[in-house]
Amino acid sequence: MLIDKKGFTLIEIMAVLAILGIIAAIALPRYFDLIEDSRLKAVQSALAEGRARVTSWGSLQYLHNGIWPTVDEYLAAADTIGKDGGDFHFSYKRVDEKTLKIKADGREGTILYDVDESVHVAIPGSS
Repeated sequence: MLIDKKGFTLIEIMAVLAILGIIAAIALPRYFDLIEDSRLKAVQSALAEGRARVTSWGSLQYLHNGIWPTVDEYLAAADTIGKDGGDFHFSYKRVDEKTLKIKADGREGTILYDVDESVHVAIPGSS
C-alpha cells in the first residue's frame, strides 16, 4: 500500500528561500536609492516653488513701483511671499545686499521631516 505524501521537501524550501534572499539583496538597495531620489526631487520641487514665489513677488513690486525690491524688502515681505509650501516650510535669510537664501524644511510628521536644502537666489535687477 502506497501512502501519498503532500508537501515540500527541505531542499525545495531552502532553494526558494535562497532565491528570495538573492532577490531581496538586489531589490532593497535599489528601493532605498529610489526613496532617497524621491526625497531629493521633492526638495528641488519645493525650492523651485520658493524661487518662483520670490521672483513673482519681486516682479509685481517692479511693475507697481518701477524698481526691483532690495533683499531687506524681500525679507520684510516673507509672510506675503509665503512660508507654507505644503509638506515644506520656507524660510528666507539675507546673505548679502544682493543675495537671498531660500530654505525648504520638511514639516514634522511627513516623510520629508529630515530633508532640507538651501539655494541662493540672485535678486533680479542686481548686478
